Amino acid sequence: MQDVSDRLELAVAREAKANLQSTLEPSHTSRSELDFEVERVQLDLKTPEKGLAVTGETLEQAMKSTNSTLKRLEQGLMRWKRLIDSERAMASADIRRPETESNHRIAFADLRQALALPQLDFLPTAK
Repeated sequence: MQDVSDRLELAVAREAKANLQSTLEPSHTSRSELDFEVERVQLDLKTPEKGLAVTGETLEQAMKSTNSTLKRLEQGLMRWKRLIDSERAMASADIRRPETESNHRIAFADLRQALALPQLDFLPTAK
C-alpha cells in the first residue's frame, strides 16, 4: 500500500505542479511558498499513512491473540478473563481503524488543496 500511495502522491504532485506552473506568476516568492506548502502537506500525509499501517498490524496481532487464547481456553489451559481481555484489545484496535482512515483522507484532502486540485474527483480508500 505504501508504494502505491507514494506513486499516487508523486503523480498528484507532478500534475498539480504542471497545472500551477501555467497559472502562477513567475514570482520566486510565490513558487517557494507553494513548494514549501506542498512539502509540508506531503509530510503531514505520512503520519496517517503510518498510523494506518500500525493500526492494521495491531488489529492483526489482536486477532491472532484472541484466536490463540480461544484455543487454549477450549483446551482448559486459559481462563475466561484472558479471552475477554484479548477480545477487548481486538475491539479497541478495530474501533481505532475508522479514525485513522479519516485522518488519512483529511491529510490527502489537504494535499489536494495545497496543490490547487479539486477535492472530489478522486478520494483514495485506505485499506
